Amino acid sequence: MTGDSRIYSPGQLGITATTPSRIAASSREMNRGRRTTFHANMTPTMAKTYAEQALHRAGYRCEVAESVVIGQTRDGAPLVEVDCSNGGGLVIADSNPIVASDCLDLSPEDALSGRNSLLIDACRLPGNVSSVAATRDAEAQNVRN
Repeated sequence: MTGDSRIYSPGQLGITATTPSRIAASSREMNRGRRTTFHANMTPTMAKTYAEQALHRAGYRCEVAESVVIGQTRDGAPLVEVDCSNGGGLVIADSNPIVASDCLDLSPEDALSGRNSLLIDACRLPGNVSSVAATRDAEAQNVRN
């Protein structure tokens, strides 16, 4: 047998170390060099940076005005709501492939619910709420005329 087949870190197996430890840097050290997938308590700056990177990988043109992590998928990919300063907003799942839904497409009637599903029936960021309300009001006016 050629080469070293011993395992020195979880990164060699393609997993992220999450085992609690009394040594503060142990999980950080074991995950060195790996792209982090989800931080439950992201600061607004971290969430914005994460959203910008996910949007760039997905090929969206959006200058992020505000973003917030709203949950995670079953496979651990973060769900991020994004308010674009150039108009519109979306919820993006940074998975493989990246999945995104426009805030206009979300409605309580169409939301999936189940035992283990995260119910996302509307966007919550103020910029997204106001743009969705304005668009729906304009559509209602067009129907009446």
